[in-house]
Amino acid sequence: MSFNNLRQMPAIAASIILLVVLSACTSGESSKQAPATDTVALKLATAPHVSNGGCEIRFEEKDTLQHLLAFDSAQERNVSVTTTTPARIVFSTTSIEDGSIAIPVFESQDLTQLFTDYTKALNDEAHAKREVERLKDLLAHNAVAGKELMQAESDLRAIEVAITGYQSRMLQSGLSPSDLQHLLPNTSLVLANVPESEIWTVQKGEDAQIEFDAFKGEILHGRVIDIGKALDPTTRTFNVRINLSDTKHTLRPGMFAKASFGTDVARKFVVPCTSVVSVQGRSYVFVRTADHTYQRREVALGTQTGDWFIVLSGLTPGDVVVTKGSFLLKGLSFGS
Repeated sequence: MSFNNLRQMPAIAASIILLVVLSACTSGESSKQAPATDTVALKLATAPHVSNGGCEIRFEEKDTLQHLLAFDSAQERNVSVTTTTPARIVFSTTSIEDGSIAIPVFESQDLTQLFTDYTKALNDEAHAKREVERLKDLLAHNAVAGKELMQAESDLRAIEVAITGYQSRMLQSGLSPSDLQHLLPNTSLVLANVPESEIWTVQKGEDAQIEFDAFKGEILHGRVIDIGKALDPTTRTFNVRINLSDTKHTLRPGMFAKASFGTDVARKFVVPCTSVVSVQGRSYVFVRTADHTYQRREVALGTQTGDWFIVLSGLTPGDVVVTKGSFLLKGLSFGS
């Protein structure tokens, strides 16, 4: 007996034992009551040929283990897609008694200081621009030296560079400088972290359903006002900003929540969830490449929607995938 056959024996034995268990469970009878044909079926079970490092499995034509398998074609289908991600309130606004001025309250002291520095820089920029215009007018009437105007213009450029830096830092934190300049009283900015593979489900301007940990069962509705321009390289997520009205004055910065949004119906390339097996953090399906022959394929998956997984790569439309019995092929393929 070859070494390859010896390596396959534990998986083959486990598969045969599994067939016995499944036969008993399906009939609802004890092993003593099993029909005589079960014994014949076990005798017909042969050793599948596993090759290419477990990537290909080939059964004999009469191997009864194949009766455990069922199939479907990988194809595009209309599916409902909803993405749910963790979220939190980055800042909320309060107002003075007459409601005329919105005062932002941030989730951290660092963001408070960043916003303060940014606001001061905007004021400095406005003052520097006026100073430059004043000196230009004086220079035109020979009332000031040219070097004074040059210094003023240099100061203005330095302030503009600082403002760009503050804006970049705010965007990295999930804040939009333009949003902060047009604050409305009694509103909260919710920041959701949407995975790279699911960002396609989010549309600017759409409704978002928010459920806070502090108010279980209560769904609030906000509006997506922007999607982050940069991907977080560590978490592989995008920041999605949601404007949420706080009419009850119960929301506070730092509160955790779940944000749900997405496309009600979309046409996507999918496979049944039962087709997918996972090994060491990777996802695989088994494709029937010929009669009694199956090939293991690694796939990249997107969102799970109902009984389907969206497939991003690894399959092509029309591939016939195993939908029932994938666990059996997994044992044969990986030897466990």
